[in-house]
Amino acid sequence: MLAPSRRALQYLIDSLANRASNIDMLCNIAKTVCIVFPPKVKRKLVISTFPTFKLENIDFKFVTEFKYLDHIIANDEHDDKDMSHEVRAMFTHTHILARRFSACSNTF
Repeated sequence: MLAPSRRALQYLIDSLANRASNIDMLCNIAKTVCIVFPPKVKRKLVISTFPTFKLENIDFKFVTEFKYLDHIIANDEHDDKDMSHEVRAMFTHTHILARRFSACSNTF
C-alpha cells in the first residue's frame, strides 16, 4: 500500500483488516514491512522517525529494503542491489545452459 501520510496509511491498513475479516482471511504480518522513501531535498524532511503502524495490535517492522516479486526495492531509490542480483541470475542461467548443452555438436 502507498499513502501520502501516516494517518492515510493507518486508515488503509485498518480498512484492509476489516475487509479481510469479513471474508475470513488473515494477513501475514510476518511478511509485511514498512519502508519510508525520504524526500529528494533533505530540508523538506519533516520528521526522521515514524510512529509504528499496527495491524491487530502488532507493529509492522520498518526496513530500508525488501524483496518483492524477486526484485529488491530500496528506500535510497537506487537499483544497484537489484541489478547485481539480476546479473548474478543471468550468469547462473547461462552457466546452466552451457553445462546442459556442452555435449552438443557445433554444426548446424
